[in-house]
Amino acid sequence: MLRKAEEEGAMHGVRVCQGGPRVPHLLFTYDKFIFCDTNREALELITGLLAKFESRSGLQVNYQKCGVVFSRNGPLHIQEELAGLLRVVRITKNDKYLGLPSIFGR
Repeated sequence: MLRKAEEEGAMHGVRVCQGGPRVPHLLFTYDKFIFCDTNREALELITGLLAKFESRSGLQVNYQKCGVVFSRNGPLHIQEELAGLLRVVRITKNDKYLGLPSIFGR
């Protein structure tokens, strides 16, 4: 569903480097990283895709184990509003994942 949204132009991902390809998501064994614009429309698209995933698969996303990271360029109140829309916590540079820093360097 994410690939289809990207092919249809609804989702853009992020560029790894200037002129490089866009990366809309990364999939690891038990983790999924989704990259999108920081706006309400992009996050509504993601919540809609997650709802479809849940209804079609019979599985449920555990939002208590989910988090969101924003670029430091966006206003804090917008970040908090969008994290609330996703029903997840906003991850900061001081948070850890599996005992390691969630964010490091640039």
